[in-house]
Amino acid sequence: MRGESRYQDALRAIAGSGEQPVRKYVRARLVPEPSNRYDHNSIQVRIQGHLVGYLSREDARAYAPAFARRENRPINCAAVIVGGGPTRDGRRKAFGVWLALPPPEKIRTTYSPRYSKEY
Repeated sequence: MRGESRYQDALRAIAGSGEQPVRKYVRARLVPEPSNRYDHNSIQVRIQGHLVGYLSREDARAYAPAFARRENRPINCAAVIVGGGPTRDGRRKAFGVWLALPPPEKIRTTYSPRYSKEY
């Protein structure tokens, strides 16, 4: 992932103030953003409706065929928000996000509401 530093307010809204270290397990939603003027393969990472970053350009390029097979429908995956806690100078450490995203070739083309996980 890239860009979490720009979305610290959104991550704090989800994970808490960050005064104490955090490891919060959540579900992330990856949403293609083909209208992005900087990269037409851009993929947003959203958690609880908040934009928290983007896949790296390399990962977005690798996952583009999976999204194309799915007609650009979002992909959900497990994620962990980590970080927070005090720094030595009294500020708060930043939050980051780890995604448990399967390889692009493992992502299903169809979605069944019977399953809680959608890959």
